[in-house]
Amino acid sequence: MTPPERVRHLSVAARRPANSGLVARAHLGAPIMTALGTRISRKRMLMLLMGFFIAGNLISAVAPVFGIMLLGRVVASLAHGAFFGIGAVVAAELVAPDRKAGPSP
Repeated sequence: MTPPERVRHLSVAARRPANSGLVARAHLGAPIMTALGTRISRKRMLMLLMGFFIAGNLISAVAPVFGIMLLGRVVASLAHGAFFGIGAVVAAELVAPDRKAGPSP
């Protein structure tokens, strides 16, 4: 049974935790995951977070039941917010000093 077929029988209300809960968990997970990664280099932390994100989405993709799919969504969402937060810092550090916080030509 493919993932869409597994959830097709569920009502919209039953599917809501998988979607709207993702945002709440990402917002809660970002500071927690970032705090846990303060002793790790940013590059290593980004790689670990991407691994968690991939693992969570794989769990969701192959989940035989709705509860396992939600577990995969939790794993992915915890990594999601922290990844983009740390990624933004790394991207800002890559900008040349004369190009930071100034008008574009």
